[in-house]
Amino acid sequence: MANPLYLRSGGILISMYTMTFAVITGIAWVAVNYGGVSPVVAGLTVSPAIIGFIVALLFLFVQFLISPWIMDLQLRWLYDMTWGTVDILPEDMRNALVASMQKHNFTISKVGIIHDQMPNAFTYGRFKKDARMVFTEGIINLLNPDERVAVLEHEVGHIVNRDFVFMTLAQAIPLLMYYTYLTSKSFADSISETTSGSDSDAESAIQGVAMALYGVAFVVYLVYLISTFMVLFLSRTREYLADHFSVIETGNANAMSTALVKVAYGLVLADGEQKNRMKDQNLSSRDRRNLNRRNGFMKGLGAMGLADTKTSEGLVIQAMAKGEVNAEAVAAAAAWDIHTPWAKVIELGSTHPLTGKRLQNLDRIAPEVNQDPKYPDLGKIKPPESLWDEFLVDLFAWKVLPTINVLIVLIAAIYTYLAYNNVWFGLGIGLIIIGPLYLWRINLEYPGSIKKFDDPNHPRTTVLEAMTDMTKDGYYEASPIRGKPIVIQGTLVGRGQPGFVLGEDFVVQDDTGLMVIDFESIFGGIGNLIHGYKLADKLGQQAVVVGWYHRSTRPYVKLHRAYLKSGDVMKNRIRQMNVIFTWLAMIIGAVLVGLSFTVL
Repeated sequence: MANPLYLRSGGILISMYTMTFAVITGIAWVAVNYGGVSPVVAGLTVSPAIIGFIVALLFLFVQFLISPWIMDLQLRWLYDMTWGTVDILPEDMRNALVASMQKHNFTISKVGIIHDQMPNAFTYGRFKKDARMVFTEGIINLLNPDERVAVLEHEVGHIVNRDFVFMTLAQAIPLLMYYTYLTSKSFADSISETTSGSDSDAESAIQGVAMALYGVAFVVYLVYLISTFMVLFLSRTREYLADHFSVIETGNANAMSTALVKVAYGLVLADGEQKNRMKDQNLSSRDRRNLNRRNGFMKGLGAMGLADTKTSEGLVIQAMAKGEVNAEAVAAAAAWDIHTPWAKVIELGSTHPLTGKRLQNLDRIAPEVNQDPKYPDLGKIKPPESLWDEFLVDLFAWKVLPTINVLIVLIAAIYTYLAYNNVWFGLGIGLIIIGPLYLWRINLEYPGSIKKFDDPNHPRTTVLEAMTDMTKDGYYEASPIRGKPIVIQGTLVGRGQPGFVLGEDFVVQDDTGLMVIDFESIFGGIGNLIHGYKLADKLGQQAVVVGWYHRSTRPYVKLHRAYLKSGDVMKNRIRQMNVIFTWLAMIIGAVLVGLSFTVL
């Protein structure tokens, strides 16, 4: 029996192309039949869509041909990595990959190893005969042999399922729609400008064409938005298919599950011997980085047990045999993906399913390979209270408030201009009104209570504790906009974008897992690049990180301060600068109001 996911993928792709065909033929039909439009006018209306399609197809074809080479260059120039053949992989991965190439008749043209302990893996190319496969050292060091092979077979699944071609065909639709939208709008603007102010019948008819083209542009843009979300849905479906392929090839659904827990949630255990060596103050920063590269974190798992006694409200998480995080802890960590309103919104814009849902899917298909579900408590652990009230507040602050603030300023300025012929008075009033609203949002995203956490003696929170916290007003309430103050102590083991030599974000590992630390420079992109360049000398050091815990597709912390073992302090003043700019805007508003009263 065919996998329903294949039927879903085919159905989505057929629906997208049917929708596109319907849009183009609909444009032509309306142009010819609605209101008795002549074939000449119909041609003027449809031609932008045809031109947009042709341009987009040519662009897509060229992109498909050269994108692997461009990706090769980006990785070679901007990433700390090594290229080679399958021989550079560990023996277990190498043997599995060679066997899969022979079984499924594909070729890996090159294999890349990114020198970064953040676990990640990806595959790219054009066809089955020219695929590239890239792994970070985190995959090799943090996963056991079964898990490594499971991740490798997931990537093989993308190749065997021809996802390169499949997703290119899908991504063609939004691209075609967007180019059609731009071309139609451009034609309409050009016609409107050319015939503006004319009253002749011929030119009035051309103006009708312009209005029709604006209508076409509006409809096509809506189709573009719909097709974009359909491509994301299709991408998530292909990820489920790759998971299923890995399970069938390895006969081990549980290995793929535990690999996902380590890769996506960062729930891993540090090797005790390596951790002690990293504390050696005689090691230079370079030696620490080299030590990270040479030694695996997971060599001593069999003898390790972990009992965390500092968890909030007495929650105790213990490690199971062989160093695995216990199933109940994983279920608690995945509860955010399964039960929170935020999860549904975030997944709509994601290329990958949320990890909790992937784990549920793997548990469902485990019986196909005669295994029991790895995490039977998934979906059973729920938050102590509904998070809909926090969700609505957060959504308002994230998406609605910026628009409302702009409207407040505009409406105030327009009103005072019409009433008193003084736009500056309205602008001033508007700035004064929106200031407190922005301060409220800033405190939601970066709570001011961080000050009491910025203390050397403040208790640390582990990655596992933050992920599994179910206490009232605890870390479970974190979202993309709602931050929770946190202190984490660990070692800087890599970058948020693994191997990217200018990446400003970094990864901290404690005894229980990995956490991405998000750095936001007040100077924007240039400041981020400078920080990313300087970060290289800091990797490998121990650090105490103070920041705001957030939750999206994976957990992360927005940096406030990072106190390094060397004595250096990484500071992020994003909260202070946001507060300063907001107060400055209110002061400017007050000055404008005062000057306006003087004029009035």
